[in-house]
Amino acid sequence: MQSSLTRVAPVVAIAACALLALSACSGQPDPAGSTEPGLPAGYTPTDDVTESTLVALDGGDGDLRIVTWGSSSCVPILTEPTVIDEIPTLTLNAPDAEACTDDIAPTTHTIEGMLKGIDPENVDIIDESSGGITTVLLATY
Repeated sequence: MQSSLTRVAPVVAIAACALLALSACSGQPDPAGSTEPGLPAGYTPTDDVTESTLVALDGGDGDLRIVTWGSSSCVPILTEPTVIDEIPTLTLNAPDAEACTDDIAPTTHTIEGMLKGIDPENVDIIDESSGGITTVLLATY
């Protein structure tokens, strides 16, 4: 007679393999830090944003905040946070989506502690799709 543990083990192993296969197929890298819809508390943009753009912010707490404006349903992902010659550098990855809403909404990406121990003037964002680098002035708010 088989124990219930012997019958359950293959089912658990199959479920774990299926989950691993699904996560490996998504193709999306792990994001750096946290992502929240909207603007950081205390920050007001200086211009009316009408197209996709990037803003780098220093709130004086050592955290780097990158605000992206674009489709609220297809938010880009920031990955690979590093500091090169005291310049914070991140990679911007396009969202993994088939269709996006045609709106312009802000999303705040926060990388905790990224600015501790350095006093940069700008942040470099590497566009993963083109390999180009956008240098964004670091604003204090």
